[in-house]
Amino acid sequence: MSESWRQVVDSDNQANWKVTDIAQLGPRPREVSPAGEKYVKRATANAVVTLIMIFGTFSLIGGAMMVAAIGFDLNGLTTVVIALVVMVLVVRARGRQRARLRTVLRDGDLRMAMLHDMAQIPVGRGLAKRHKYIAVFSVDGKPVKLVSWDDGLSMLQIGTPAEVVWHPEHPDLIVPTLLLM
Repeated sequence: MSESWRQVVDSDNQANWKVTDIAQLGPRPREVSPAGEKYVKRATANAVVTLIMIFGTFSLIGGAMMVAAIGFDLNGLTTVVIALVVMVLVVRARGRQRARLRTVLRDGDLRMAMLHDMAQIPVGRGLAKRHKYIAVFSVDGKPVKLVSWDDGLSMLQIGTPAEVVWHPEHPDLIVPTLLLM
């Protein structure tokens, strides 16, 4: 058996084993793969952010139309300025989240983490029903909370180990490798 195989589940059956060599991710700093970039976008997608961006855009258009129609109005423009400031702050915050995730994927180490707790919260109704997953892993004996909308987390069971990409610069952030497909 080669060195790149690690036993994930206590079993002699090789079907329960998984390739976990860090070399599969490539040398550090590595390029963020298309699957990794897709994960970054999925993990930072947020309907509230999208709504704030739409509201800010429409406020800007409305403010321009107001100035063109009735001239300068301090009360109306104050609302437009506040909407734009909020939009810029929210977009910058999401950019910071994406930068942290890319750092973990680019420079992180492959670790085994134990899943200690998981909650699956249904949101919505009918065909629009989705699930929000809140999972608590332990990495190097420290708890790390992961909140995700990715249904891939439903494959994990409490008490089983999972491969994660972890970076010491961001100890509160992990990326389960099963979500990078």
